Amino acid sequence: MRRAATMHNLLITILLATHATAYAAEGPFIPIDLGTLGGSQSSASDVNTSGQVVGASNGRAFLWTQAGGMIDLGTLG
Repeated sequence: MRRAATMHNLLITILLATHATAYAAEGPFIPIDLGTLGGSQSSASDVNTSGQVVGASNGRAFLWTQAGGMIDLGTLG
């Protein structure tokens, strides 16, 4: 039983170490102020590998690109 617990702890340690190394290899992340759609708040929900960001600003959906900035996608209703 003690051997199983030791193996379990070793496995967890290896998994954590490999994931930490993988994230560190991606490099530093630089925050960018995306702005708002004329209100006081915005919140990013996701970012893809092309750097496009989607989220909401004052109840309206947006798409943000480095070239075009924040694009109002309207409401979901």
